[in-house]
Amino acid sequence: MTNPRGELGCGNDYGLGTMVYPFDCGDALGHDGAGLGYRTAAFHNPDEDRSMVLMVNTDGDLGALDIAGNAALCP
Repeated sequence: MTNPRGELGCGNDYGLGTMVYPFDCGDALGHDGAGLGYRTAAFHNPDEDRSMVLMVNTDGDLGALDIAGNAALCP
C-alpha cells in the first residue's frame, strides 16, 4: 500500500487508497477528503513514527492540512 501507482494530477503520488504527501520534515502516508462543509485527513510519517488526524469545519482550502501536518508530524 505504500508504493505509489500513479499521479493524482495534483502532484501527489497515490496508490491503493494511500497518498504520499510532502511535509516540511519528509513524506507522510495517508489520505484526505472533503464534503459539504468539512475536510478530513489522516497521515502517518514513518520516519518520525508520528500520526495525525484532522477534521476541519469548512470545505474551503485554508491550508489547514499543511499547518496541522507540519506541527503534528515534524519534530
